[in-house]
Amino acid sequence: MARFAEGNLITMKTLLTAITTICYLCVSAQYTSPNNSMTLSLQDLVEDSDGAVLFSDGAYEIYEDITISVTDTLVVNNEFVKVDQGVLITVEGGFYCGSSSFLQIICCDAYYEGFRFEETAVADISNTSILYGGGIQVLTGNFRIEESSVSFHSTGQTTGAALNLSTGKPEIINCTFLQNEVAAIASAANSDAAPLISGCTFDGNVTGNSNRPQVNLGPSGADTAFVMLNVFQGNPSLTNVGGMGFSLLAGGEGHLVFSQNTVMENRYGMTVFGANVTSRIEENIFMDNDTQGEPFLGGSGISITGFGENEHLILGNSFEGNLWGITLIEAAMANLGENDNPEIGPGENFFNDNGNGGEIYALFNNTENTIFAQGNCWDASNDDLTLAEAELVISHVVDDPELGEVIFDPLGTCSLLSTSINESIEVELFPNPSSGQIFVRSRERIKVVEVIDLNGRRVFQQSVFSSTGAQIDLSNLPAGFYLVEVETAKGFVTGKVCISL
Repeated sequence: MARFAEGNLITMKTLLTAITTICYLCVSAQYTSPNNSMTLSLQDLVEDSDGAVLFSDGAYEIYEDITISVTDTLVVNNEFVKVDQGVLITVEGGFYCGSSSFLQIICCDAYYEGFRFEETAVADISNTSILYGGGIQVLTGNFRIEESSVSFHSTGQTTGAALNLSTGKPEIINCTFLQNEVAAIASAANSDAAPLISGCTFDGNVTGNSNRPQVNLGPSGADTAFVMLNVFQGNPSLTNVGGMGFSLLAGGEGHLVFSQNTVMENRYGMTVFGANVTSRIEENIFMDNDTQGEPFLGGSGISITGFGENEHLILGNSFEGNLWGITLIEAAMANLGENDNPEIGPGENFFNDNGNGGEIYALFNNTENTIFAQGNCWDASNDDLTLAEAELVISHVVDDPELGEVIFDPLGTCSLLSTSINESIEVELFPNPSSGQIFVRSRERIKVVEVIDLNGRRVFQQSVFSSTGAQIDLSNLPAGFYLVEVETAKGFVTGKVCISL
């Protein structure tokens, strides 16, 4: 006999599935596993929980709070689970969840309380959809979730994010976070967590339109947080919502690598705030982060507010259609390229059409610090940009004597690829960034053009047969950076193209 009305579920490609708006007369008290080193299945809980967990019409139904004790482990595989309104699932021991199944769920109005993984817990979740709950509180560093969805969560067990982290090095790999009421992922401001967040999609989170980013990390301690290969897609109607935040509001120490992400249509692309913080921001796309439209309240591709000791390396990124490209505030210390420093080299950042009030602002150095920014493309539509023209899109001591200097000479190129074998070969690739239609032009005859993604996979190959020019269509590729290898009659040339769809 089914005890759930149509609707509100928390799906799991294995465990958690859903929650409908149910008014059900509870039949038992909460359940706690026996804490005698048992490995439990959901069927075991049905047999042992005195009605807190039932099985009906092909689904497991949880009606009361359940706790998996510190020495016990719950294993869930290929199951469909419904969770009643207000129910909290607490894990003190082990939790392993994996499956290849998926179920589409239509939600109604009620939500269960959520999940709580205590400091003693060990969790490994894969191929699971966890939907329509009150969030996942993670107090353990032994937490991994992969190929899963954490979406449509309200506030409950967590109040700041659908997935709230507290410590250690949790791993979030190839997951989807869609339309959660608050941030998708956050970590505590008063404890250290250094997560790996890779290959995830964040789309339209913070549906409450509160002033926070889709991912909001705090201090990492002496360790480093890695945020790589993700997509941060904003909802333009949510005008207060940013893309990525890394802030040390309560002190501490923080280190971040933010690499190969695409951040689009948020209030701002990325903010970094605090003292005792370092970041390496490279090969990302920051595009159209201008949804609020108020230049003095946001709109930067990257905004860094620094105090005390701070250091930020910004290399190989693309900035297009933001209200500001990069803004540096207070005592922020950034390096956008230093040609004579072999550990840094040219910046190779691309800027195009970042501005407000009729003015273009690629870089605004609103600090007293001297900033190196050599080897960058300050106007991607103009590969013949002069120093005087670059000066017009950079705000620094020339514009206000109280500001620090930006050292941007020599300029970088906007379309010329570097050569890997024969330095005499000249090949142009334009436009760059591009929406997908790219022209290759060479002084030598072109034989083959290949495109390789940043994981080393060949995603495009075209034989040109002795022409000195070619048009290639990459519009079917995801936004991001790609390596282009051009074989000419005199050798090979390699370079990088930015696809910004």
